[in-house]
Amino acid sequence: PYIIHSNFSTLKPDYNGTEPNLMIRNGYNVATMGNSTVESEWLTCVGCAMLSRSLTKTGTTVPAACIKCLDMYCWNG
Repeated sequence: PYIIHSNFSTLKPDYNGTEPNLMIRNGYNVATMGNSTVESEWLTCVGCAMLSRSLTKTGTTVPAACIKCLDMYCWNG
């Protein structure tokens, strides 16, 4: 979902007319996986990530959908 390389130097004082808007759109696309067009289960995975600590602390069984997401997106090392 990336539309621009947005790793600009923090020392860059000026941006051209389109760069700020492209950086904002890029951040949105990365955070939402292209509004779930790249990965249809992305919102489920974000929800699982938010609940992960609570599930662990309360001893609640982790749903299968969350296990799949965690295996796919989280580093285990």
